[in-house]
Amino acid sequence: MATYTWQYGSQSAGLQFEIVYDTASESFVVTSLVGEFDLNALWFSDGNTTSDGYRLDRSDNALNMNGNTTVWDGTTSTNNRIVWDSYLKTSSPGLGRAGRGKSTFLEAGESLTLAAPDNFDPTVDTILGVRATSVNGNDSIKWADAVATFDPGLLVFEGFEGSANLLIAGGAYGTVSVVPSGTNGIPAASGAAYALLQETSSGPFHRFGESSSTGNPEPFGDGFTASVKVYLDPFSDGADGLTGLQGFEYSVSVNQADDSGFLRDFIFHVNTNAITNQLYLYADNNAYFAPRGDIPGGVPGAVEITTDGWYTFEHQFTDVDNNGALDVVMSVYNQAGATVYSTTRSTPSDVITNVNGNPRYGWFTDITVAGGLAVDDITLV
Repeated sequence: MATYTWQYGSQSAGLQFEIVYDTASESFVVTSLVGEFDLNALWFSDGNTTSDGYRLDRSDNALNMNGNTTVWDGTTSTNNRIVWDSYLKTSSPGLGRAGRGKSTFLEAGESLTLAAPDNFDPTVDTILGVRATSVNGNDSIKWADAVATFDPGLLVFEGFEGSANLLIAGGAYGTVSVVPSGTNGIPAASGAAYALLQETSSGPFHRFGESSSTGNPEPFGDGFTASVKVYLDPFSDGADGLTGLQGFEYSVSVNQADDSGFLRDFIFHVNTNAITNQLYLYADNNAYFAPRGDIPGGVPGAVEITTDGWYTFEHQFTDVDNNGALDVVMSVYNQAGATVYSTTRSTPSDVITNVNGNPRYGWFTDITVAGGLAVDDITLV
């Protein structure tokens, strides 16, 4: 789960709290760290100088954020005018008969969970405002934090910034070279470097940070998602690119629930047609350790790639239809984030109760790319 965290106040101010938005549950958790307050409204702004045209109900006039807002940056603040786009009312001012037991009244150490508005997007509504009353008695605040701290919730991340510690290479498993962004005319997908992978009998692999491919049992829970970015350079885009039988395979596998043994591979295949030089991709459960010469005719559902760039190859291990069997949604996204391929692999005998909650490995079982395969940003969430 990815989260966005806005922070407000300080110890010296007598009031300090944070608000965390969880992208999975699409909810806010408001936690008082120092002091107490009654949360009356959250306000949202994209930082522009024009409003999206919200209407404040007359009965909610006391919740307004007119005038200057105290904007926090760490534990220091400035006063600024902010143009607001919308708001979420949580309560009316005043503790009423409930007194300190009011559901929106928070003392130090207490939290409140709120469902986010349907149209809330933390990448757009980057400024989060807070209207609160009964602050440490009778005070009120109009506070905001303009910059959230983003946590992608990654269990594993390898961005090849100076090293390639995640990948295992050598002997039968090829080589890994970390190269600066711009090498071979390829900018890194992120940061200042990426990796070039080459094969011997096969390519490099990794165990998602584990020291062994077995002995790491984990409840399946809600599943997990693994991804890697690979640079694809099709010949058909009008410039130099992959020709002949060139391409790669990448597998993410999973173990049985007790993590004692292998269960199944889920493999992306990408390679060119040796006659037309067109570049295709598809997915199945078999490693061939070489490019297939019958693509696309012998591979129903294969998709042609016509534009060069970084592509994200994603394995989502889940139970899509809640029937108790493992579903692996295998998707490929282009550099703009658009889906270019997606398929779901499922075997009824792979029941969730017999699936480990960690992947076994990520393995480039074949790399047949002259000069090496450009790889970046290996993740597990």
